[in-house]
Amino acid sequence: MNTITVDFIPCTPAPANGYNLQWRVLGSGDPFTDEGNFTSSPATFTDNSNPEGTCYEVFLQSDCTESGESGQTLGNQVSGQSICEESGGVPHTIRLLSPCSGIPSTFVIENGTIGDIIKVKATFIGLIQKVGGNFTRADLYISSFDGAPDSAGSACYTDTAPHSFSISAETTVTLVSDISYIYTAAATHNSFSSASNLSVAIIEINGVPVNISASGCAGNSATGGTC
Repeated sequence: MNTITVDFIPCTPAPANGYNLQWRVLGSGDPFTDEGNFTSSPATFTDNSNPEGTCYEVFLQSDCTESGESGQTLGNQVSGQSICEESGGVPHTIRLLSPCSGIPSTFVIENGTIGDIIKVKATFIGLIQKVGGNFTRADLYISSFDGAPDSAGSACYTDTAPHSFSISAETTVTLVSDISYIYTAAATHNSFSSASNLSVAIIEINGVPVNISASGCAGNSATGGTC
């Protein structure tokens, strides 16, 4: 059983029905599980289905629905993710090679064996809101000298409303030594970059599912142009 605690800063004034929490396994693409509403921080939920050390992505929304109102009045989705633990018994590790200084990240996979086939998934989640230029969008790119590159992009928005996003990209590397380097670029465009989060995880080793992850770097780029 995994117990996850979500700390958040409550709104003032408090929403009429508290804060709705939804979650899923990080990078799975599964539908979110609605854990219900919480009236104060922290919000805590348990998962009895996934193994110990599983990583999660969550979002909170204030529920401002008034009594007798038809439908729901919900605030903006605020995204986050859990701190992930290395799966027991797996020697491989992945870590960020150097401190963040912008959009790019370099990760290193260590303690591998030549010939290992390792699937790596980058997940970029957060909130974008156009503050300049003609549009806002989120983009993600992943590559390795030992595997093929991949990329993903969110929808493109020209309005000034906030929009949540969750995108992922994968590469499968075949180790030619006991280490391999993974390169990512996670960028929001014409938006705030502080409301986004990048995680890169080893999700499979030689066909065996695992979950070994590290947090990465992201930033904003004022690219101009159109969608």
